[in-house]
Amino acid sequence: MDKILLPQSYHNFSDKRTILGIPNGFNVLSNFAILIPAIISYRNENNSLFIHLFLLAIASSYYHLNPSDETIFWDLLMIATTSMIIFNMINENKNEGFFYLFGILSVIYWKMTGDLRLYLLILICVPLYIIFKYYKNITLRKYIIIFIITFILARLFEHSDNFTYQLTNQQISGHTLKHIIGSIGIVSIVQLLEKTNKF
Repeated sequence: MDKILLPQSYHNFSDKRTILGIPNGFNVLSNFAILIPAIISYRNENNSLFIHLFLLAIASSYYHLNPSDETIFWDLLMIATTSMIIFNMINENKNEGFFYLFGILSVIYWKMTGDLRLYLLILICVPLYIIFKYYKNITLRKYIIIFIITFILARLFEHSDNFTYQLTNQQISGHTLKHIIGSIGIVSIVQLLEKTNKF
């Protein structure tokens, strides 16, 4: 099977405006929406999830300052490991170390081979696991529905970056909206963890 590569065009975001002296300002600053679910995690005294979400906001902001294969490594690493932290919490920490290590290795594998398949396995399978595990629970369904909607919208906006930017008369790009909408999805999962006493 052929490798799944990260196209270099991915780094060429439409909105390159400097905001408050920050290059690619809106793409950088919109990452701090992730601090909202981080604060909720901190309130619930889950230091591990709080730290990972906080570092995810930092790593993604760092990447968007200067988008490249080198800087996206840290963004992908924090996405993968944060996903594994959430998976382990839901899975009640069974084989916790193995799955967390797999998250790290999936990004190292991409760095060494250029193949995104292991990383994409996490990006697809963890959300599906959450959805299938909780969708039938009527009490929790609202969180899952919000998660599904935001997950789909985030992916759509990610892949319509320039279209969205032009459609809004160059006011906001698809990638910026992806960060904001994606953070709402993370909030819904953190709330689900709260409701199911996974903290």
